[in-house]
Amino acid sequence: RDYERVHSVLLESRDDTTRPIVTVQNCVEKVVSDGPDAFQEYYIRHMDGCPVNSEAERQRIIHYLEAAIERRISEGMRLELCSCDRVGLLSDVTRIFRENGL
Repeated sequence: RDYERVHSVLLESRDDTTRPIVTVQNCVEKVVSDGPDAFQEYYIRHMDGCPVNSEAERQRIIHYLEAAIERRISEGMRLELCSCDRVGLLSDVTRIFRENGL
């Protein structure tokens, strides 16, 4: 088989959460790169190995994957800090970013 990646995905829909449960199994690693870009291909199947059959299910998986990616993407941040210069100011600001996961 000439698969770049093989993944099994379990999606669970519950009323109390909007995040699906996703598990990855049988991953075969191969990445194709072209200059600064890298391309990855995913083969998504049910946990029992069956392919995704319906268009509605396909769209739901696409929605879940896009949402998961968006949660992890940072568009960057700009901070303008007006303060008197003092020893340790930069390290204090950096510590605050780190403590808050920024």
